[in-house]
Formats: sequence, structure tokens, C-alpha cells
Amino acid sequence: MSDTLVSAPPTTDDHDDERPPRDTEATLHMCAGVYVDRRFRNLVIRKVHNDARHRVAPSYGFDLVPIVRHAWRSWFFDFAYLLVLLGVLVASLAFAGPLTTVLVWCTAALYLLLRRIFREIPTVLRLQAQAFSERWGFHFAKDNRPAAKGDLSSGKRRLRASYIGLLIVLAIPLVVSLLSGTSISSATGPAFLIASMLVACAIVAGMAHRLLLVALARAETLRPGRLTSRERLIGQQQDHPCVIYERPPHRTGELSPLELVERTDAPSPFLGSGKLVSRWPPFAVQLLRKGEGSLQQREFVTPPFSAYALVVRLRRALQALGSDPGAENLPGLRVSDRVYFAAPDIPVDSELLRDGPDELAIRRIVNDHRLAGDHFLVTSVPIYDGKLIATVLLRVSLKGRSLSLDVATCALTRIPDRFHVVDRYGALGAKALVRSAVRGVLSLPADVFRLWQLLEVPVVLGRAWWARRDRMATPRRRTIRPLVAVREKIADAWRNAEQDHTTISDHVRIVEKRILKATEDFLDEHDVDTSTFEKQATQIINSGVLSMGSSQLNIDQVAQHLAQINNNSAGGA
Repeated sequence: MSDTLVSAPPTTDDHDDERPPRDTEATLHMCAGVYVDRRFRNLVIRKVHNDARHRVAPSYGFDLVPIVRHAWRSWFFDFAYLLVLLGVLVASLAFAGPLTTVLVWCTAALYLLLRRIFREIPTVLRLQAQAFSERWGFHFAKDNRPAAKGDLSSGKRRLRASYIGLLIVLAIPLVVSLLSGTSISSATGPAFLIASMLVACAIVAGMAHRLLLVALARAETLRPGRLTSRERLIGQQQDHPCVIYERPPHRTGELSPLELVERTDAPSPFLGSGKLVSRWPPFAVQLLRKGEGSLQQREFVTPPFSAYALVVRLRRALQALGSDPGAENLPGLRVSDRVYFAAPDIPVDSELLRDGPDELAIRRIVNDHRLAGDHFLVTSVPIYDGKLIATVLLRVSLKGRSLSLDVATCALTRIPDRFHVVDRYGALGAKALVRSAVRGVLSLPADVFRLWQLLEVPVVLGRAWWARRDRMATPRRRTIRPLVAVREKIADAWRNAEQDHTTISDHVRIVEKRILKATEDFLDEHDVDTSTFEKQATQIINSGVLSMGSSQLNIDQVAQHLAQINNNSAGGA
């Protein structure tokens, strides 16, 4: 059978400028992820679409709207498939009798139990051999022995439970046969017919599942043409300039070194941007005139420029990185204004959260550091068409006759490889239909035991209907901060993405050095002495902040501090 059902989707190159800017590979892979990962699909539906009480987290390098649409498409397909399976089993119970239906259920349970037993036996035998060899003097690593013993005991318990379940499954048809007065041999033929019907449904569902992925890969644009009211609201909120975050819970006392280590992977206030990998040390430059003289003679009592004017200059300088001709530009680079509010500081003005602040409101927030809300100039750089995202957030403020810069860097790592199903060799061909049909048959026993999920359908549909309106238009006591960022939820751990650290750091260095140079030129144009600025910029570069090594350095320092505490405790004892 030839592998020529459809052609592969076009790769990202210089000729992809005509497609919508948010139709990145990250968006495509996340749309495919809702078909291959049921948990991810339910997360998108329940925590994004149906959660009308909380806002949507910002989206960097992808579009959340088509992901929500394909999540619902996958959900309705799964619902229809389970409904067909239930109809076949109900028809079996009505026309063929209870024993026939019990035989079908027990056959599915028998398959699942045997598969579990065959998977557990090699692991238990390996751990048993390891324990036996250690007993006779062939010691393995000392740290692994307690874990091996625990794994061996838990493996044996799982095997015993599987054996007991196997006996129960074999006994159930005998009990039903005695109670109903029907012989098992007479019910075998109808049970085989019902099982064949279920297998046929699984084959059709498996092939239809693959065709949905084929249609996704062949789509000219990922975002649907007509949006529902909820999808329009999600599209607005993912690009909304106002972001609400939650402060850490109030506590007294200092954090212990062990708690500092555990908090290294704590979520940052910059929702949706990924792992907070670095942040500049305090960067404040006195506004002094050029030349010689005392502080009173050189100091600007009234700043020669506004903070918003510097923000405008930096925005233009950063946007130029994505508009350069040729292959040297940074495609997909976006520079946007975002105002971050802590949950207790949410403004009472509902129009600010619904429509977003206009240019005058943003200028007022930037120029007055005393107002609630922190303005950040956010530069997101998609790498490899959104597979990696580097985000640099810059806050500019004038206070105390000084210019203050606050720069934070966040990174989004790769999404799971199983989401790249549309990119695999032969994934869109005719052979892929056969493989998908086989996988549908192999997953049929587990699908039979998923029929209880049909009970969730009224709840899911009811919450979807309730989420059609914007439930955050009226201020309430509860917080409306986003609870989940789907791109962060599935991203690889930062420590596990060691090979991508250099690539992300390279793009971050370009953006941050441009911020420093553009700021220096701006100060020079306004007759501000830049000698102190140059020294602090050199210190930041030399300290390794731009190389994004500060996070690991802090962890190493804490580890050394813990080791020193342990040594001192041992010496005192």
C-alpha cells in the first residue's frame, strides 16, 4: 500500500510569510496534541474554555483559539465513539441476554489483566534477580537498594492483585450462567458477533481519528473563520495588555535554605511566559549632566525626558529586529505592552480589564511609578517557529532623580514529542490509516471501561453553555487571575532542556544588549552622563546574567550552604 494519501505539510522557510503570523508549528502541534493526549484535551476544555470565572493566560508564540476549537472537535468525536459503543452493548443486553454482554465485558477485562501481567512479570523478575545477587555478595549501588526493594514489593502486590482479578473475571460468567439458566456455549456465538461489531466500530473510529489529523495538517489556516462568543473572548484575553497574577501567600520568618531549593521551580508572576530563568540585579542610574561639577550642579531636578518616551524608543529598536530583510531577522518577534496587577490590586474600573488600557492610560502608568500596576515592555522571540520561546520583559521607571531598569527573562521549552504526530514520516499516508485502525482495536478494551465518562457529558456541556458570556465584567470578591497556562503545563522542564539553553540564551543576549545600547544612545541624546550606565551595563554582562547562568549559580550556592550547615552540625555533635 503506497504512502501517498496526502502530501506532507509545507516546512517553515522564507516563503511562509503569507500565512497568518500565529499559525506557528507550536500552534499546529498543540492542535494535534488534543487528539493524541486526552488529559491535555480535557485541560483545554475545562480549565480554559469552560472556566469563565478566570482570565486566560497570555499566549506567546501560539494561538489558543484553534487549540480550543480542535479540543472540542476531539471531544465530540470521542463522545460519539463512546455513545456508539454503549449503544452496541445496550442492544446486546436487550436482544442477546445478560450472559452475552457479560462475556463481552469479561473478555475486555481479561485482555487488560493479561497485558498488565505480562508487563509486570519481566520487571519483577529483574528486581528479584537483583535482590538475589545482592544476597550472595554481588552488591549494586547502595542508594539503589532501598528503592529496588520497594519496587519489588509493590510489583509483587500488583501481580497478586492482577491474579485475583483474573480469577474473578473467569468466575463471573459462570455465576451469571447459573443465575440466568443459560449455558456459556449458547452465548458464545452472539458474544462473538457483538465483539465483532465493537471491533468494526474501533476500526472506523481509528481511521476517522487519523483523518482528523490529516485535515488538520492540510488546513490552510488554523484559526477558524467564524468564532463563537467564548472563542472571541479567549482570543481577546490571550493578547490583553492587562495580566493578573497571584502573590505568594503571606508568611512570617525567613525561608530556610532547603525551601529556597524547593522554590526554584515556583511559578513566576509572568504568566504564560514559562520559566523565569534570570533577572537583572538592581539597575539605577542617576540622571546627571555631562561634564564636571558637583552633584547639585550636574543633577537633573526635572528629568530631561519621560519614562514613556524611553519606552517608545526601545519599542522601535526592538521591533526592528523582526523587520530586517533577509534570513538574518528574527521572524515572529513581537513587542507588546503589558500591565501586571497583583490580585489584591485589581482596578475597580471594569472597562480597563475588558477593553484594556489605551495609550494615555499606559503612558500614565509608565510615567507614574506610584500607581498600581507594573508596566513591562514584553519582547517575545519564537525560535524554530515557536518550538522554543524566549521572552524578555523590561520595566522602565523614573524615581529619585534616577532611571531604573528592571529586566526579566523567561523561557518556554519544547512541547512533548508525541504532539509532533503530523510531522512523523508516513504519518499522513495510507499506511497510517491502517496503523491507526490497529491502535483503535488494541485500545478497544480500555475504551469499553471508559463508558462511565458519558456521565460527565451534561456537566461539560452545561459549563460550556454557561461560559458563553463574560462572567468577569462585574467586579467580584474572588480573584479572576488565570489558573493555568496550557503552553507552560506541557513544556519540558527547564533542567531537562540543557541542549536548548544555548539557543535561548543567544536570542536573549541579542535582545538585552539592544536594550542596553538603545538606552545608552537615548541618554546621550538628552545630555545625560552615561559613564555610570556603561559601568553597570558592563557589570551585568560580566556577571553572567545575560548568559542565563544566575539561576543555576544560586542553586549551587544554596547547595554549598546546605553542605556547610550539615558539616557544622556534625562537628558540633
